[in-house]
Amino acid sequence: MHYSVICNFACHGLVMHYGEEKYVDKNFGDEFSLLDLLAICKQFVDVNSTGITLTDRHRKELRSDADVFAMIEEHKDVQVIHVYLDKDNAVKPFSYRIPEDNSNQGSQLHYLNNQTNNTQPIPKVINVKIFGELKTNEIVRIHGDVIEETERVSIVQLFTTISKNYDVDNGLAPISSPLVDKEFTVPLEAVGHFLVAKYTPMTENGKSGEPVYAISETFVKSSIPQEKKKVRGRNKNKKVAGLKSGEKLEILFYNNRGMGMNQAFWSRHLGKIIRDPNITPVRVQTWKEIKENDKKHMWTSVKECFYNPDIEAYYEQTLEHMCSLWTSWRSSLNVKYVKPCKTKVEAVKNVPEGMESADWEWLVDNKFLSDEFQDISSRNTINRSKAIIPHAHRCGSKPHREIIYEMGGKDGKPPDLATLYFETRNRGGKLVEPEVANKYDEIIKIMLSEPSIKEIELLEKCFGRQRHSHVFAYGGGMKRKKFHGSSKSAYVEELEARLRDKEEENCILKRRMESFESRLDKMENNHIHQSTSTPNNQAS
Repeated sequence: MHYSVICNFACHGLVMHYGEEKYVDKNFGDEFSLLDLLAICKQFVDVNSTGITLTDRHRKELRSDADVFAMIEEHKDVQVIHVYLDKDNAVKPFSYRIPEDNSNQGSQLHYLNNQTNNTQPIPKVINVKIFGELKTNEIVRIHGDVIEETERVSIVQLFTTISKNYDVDNGLAPISSPLVDKEFTVPLEAVGHFLVAKYTPMTENGKSGEPVYAISETFVKSSIPQEKKKVRGRNKNKKVAGLKSGEKLEILFYNNRGMGMNQAFWSRHLGKIIRDPNITPVRVQTWKEIKENDKKHMWTSVKECFYNPDIEAYYEQTLEHMCSLWTSWRSSLNVKYVKPCKTKVEAVKNVPEGMESADWEWLVDNKFLSDEFQDISSRNTINRSKAIIPHAHRCGSKPHREIIYEMGGKDGKPPDLATLYFETRNRGGKLVEPEVANKYDEIIKIMLSEPSIKEIELLEKCFGRQRHSHVFAYGGGMKRKKFHGSSKSAYVEELEARLRDKEEENCILKRRMESFESRLDKMENNHIHQSTSTPNNQAS
């Protein structure tokens, strides 16, 4: 069926659907109101005795003249408008009179509308504003204060413009249809443009006022997230996890630590063990509080996946490696999950993945928020802020012991300090940083002037006294006592360090004894209380 086009779709064809039945009107335009549609509905249903629902092709309900006007505006480029009539028992029938003579409905209804329009004041809107975050896929709401009418029936349309000094007639690009709804989703094409809202105040019978325009303060930004920096994920160690029953990976040892082609899997496996609460106890304050039986359990978990003919000889060294990993891990828990929290309650709720809530609460109470730990943490933070590291190596994650091994260590001829220092800090065969080059020259001069100097003495002349637990430039696993030719003062320092370790062990034992005594006292008190309460109960 062909419908006439009047004034570039200023008039449309109307098709009202009621089940399988249809009603066609060739001239349906802006002058039509809800009352006109209800008069057509009388062709199918008595709207004064039966509840009905009217919807457009998008299934938006038509409940007022403003809804009809918005539908017509939205369908300006559509030649035929489809409206759907359905019975709805949940809706009350219309109480006002609908003209029965449909042949004269146009003149009768338009006369009624004109009478209403003449008596009702023209609506106005002020203080039109755009609210919401100006990013793609975000919701913005348009609000205005409507005078002589409610905001509910007014019409809003959204546009974009490239400048705040826009031209209403030529400088606006529509990004929505005129809608009664005042909320819009910001589309992608709005990025880099300002939003402009056209707010047309309306009355219930479809009378419109002068539209008011409002522009956003800033332009629309994209909400597409930036590509996140790729960081190391959770330690899964898939190669070890995929080993079959009885299958093991070979591991080599040099300078008291594992190395070779499976070195990375070895270190990751040790890291998983010290994090596993079923293997390594959580409720301890220091590594030395871990009992020997628990350490043997950890060692068994290591040997289940790795093989070396002399692996038993590296029991202590492996536990020292695990202690280092454990200490670093516990420190990271404090940095990630405790320090960012403002209160103890917040820290207790911020439970790390894979840890039981009760264990975490114990750690927060007895470790991270204890006065002793807080003092040590504060001192370390201050010391780190003052630390200057002018001699940082450039060998990445490759262990120093592996470099030493490849440069002659496997044949019993490890490189000297000068060679090792240059190899781990050069870039393209050159020492770029001036302080690194100066330190290298200093090492060479001392070696030439004192050919018989011991390695540890050379280290301490160039880099200061070394700690008993770590030696500069040789990586983890190498302690001061491993070097031959230590001076008498260094030997005394080593003995003092051992004495401090023993004193710390004594403190731990003392705390345990006090804990046992407290528990014993509590048990005795409970027993006495039960003994005294039993005769009283029998007497009663």
